[in-house]
Amino acid sequence: MKACDWSRHFNLQKKSGMTIEKYCKANGVSISGWYSAKQKIISSAPLAGFAKVVIKDQPKAKELSLTISQLPDGSIEFSGVTSDPRLLLRVLSGGQI
Repeated sequence: MKACDWSRHFNLQKKSGMTIEKYCKANGVSISGWYSAKQKIISSAPLAGFAKVVIKDQPKAKELSLTISQLPDGSIEFSGVTSDPRLLLRVLSGGQI
């Protein structure tokens, strides 16, 4: 089978949602041939390189101060928070927002 045929099979299998084994059975494709072709295509692909990146005019980070206190009644108090509540959410979620 040609490399272009294998590439087509690889794409069709991904789109099908089937496992490789199920796809191969359903389409009369050899499983060992599948993995052999995949390895050949991967090993013949050009290696990725690195590119130098220059960042110009990088803005300086703004220094912030945040104090979190637990009050005697068990509630939590925040002080030093900016007027943007999104920043507080971002800090508390570990930057995942």
